[in-house]
Amino acid sequence: DIMSEDWGANNDLLGWHKWKLGWLDAAQVRCATGSGSTEYALTPLAREGGPKLVFVPLDHRSGYAVELRTREGNDESVCRPGVLVYKVDADVDTGMGPMKVHDAKQDSGGCTRSPNVHAELSDAAFVPGEEFRDEKRGVRVAVLEADITGSYRVRVTRE
Repeated sequence: DIMSEDWGANNDLLGWHKWKLGWLDAAQVRCATGSGSTEYALTPLAREGGPKLVFVPLDHRSGYAVELRTREGNDESVCRPGVLVYKVDADVDTGMGPMKVHDAKQDSGGCTRSPNVHAELSDAAFVPGEEFRDEKRGVRVAVLEADITGSYRVRVTRE
């Protein structure tokens, strides 16, 4: 959340939280439930309108959220813009990690030295050409491209 600086300095609320608070409407959220591959457009979370969140359910209590974070709005200090992938697990209590950000650049040390920030996750976002994989669950999220407006295309594959 905006107070935790869990994946970078001065970051905005996660798209999941914005959806649950009613700040994103149903037209801005896609649900990737079927098997196979589907492509989705994502617009920056900080901008008004457009698709913001793709949710990939794993079961009735958890799934992966996929959203685009750029250097805009409350994310102005993001040091590595791109697609953020995180697991939401309703079986995990608040304060115990119900949201787990997946790091595109594991063990990199991050790209910020700001205090009170989990620096390792500051470069967690995936950029075009990179892919998140959960081999165990058969889920992949490939970041395909960014266009001149700053929107991204992703491909979600469920096996």
